[in-house]
Amino acid sequence: MTHKAFTFARLANEQIVENISEAYVDVIPAGFKNSIHWNYGHILVIAEHVLSHAPAFEKTVPKAFYHPFAKGSSPKQWTDQVPSIVELQKTSTAQQQAIRTLINAEGGSAPTTAFTLFNQTFQSVDELLSFIAFHEGMHYRTILHYSAVFNKQ
Repeated sequence: MTHKAFTFARLANEQIVENISEAYVDVIPAGFKNSIHWNYGHILVIAEHVLSHAPAFEKTVPKAFYHPFAKGSSPKQWTDQVPSIVELQKTSTAQQQAIRTLINAEGGSAPTTAFTLFNQTFQSVDELLSFIAFHEGMHYRTILHYSAVFNKQ
């Protein structure tokens, strides 16, 4: 069940990324500190970090992705070349496959190392995926807002 929620949230983000003009992917709207590019990379990095609490999860996000898309980072800080949208899309596909493999092998109720945030502890694959779906939904709303701003220009 939580895999469906995760898949829905990820696909919602991917649809916007696929349909937004390339001219806007790296634009940071007034009043914000990040771009669509950053938001998309960020959801991959956070999902990977959270899923790393499941011992059987096979990591798919290269270490080089972490710094530019980490919590608190911003494209305004980027000094080196960062992974392209196409690279992020390929990584997202691989990550989704790794999640399917994890669920098929371990099941959703498989215990994980505890992941705690705001005094809430997540201790199974399903619980990790529920957090990731929530997080990706927040970024979906941000990306959707950016898209609306760009469509008005």
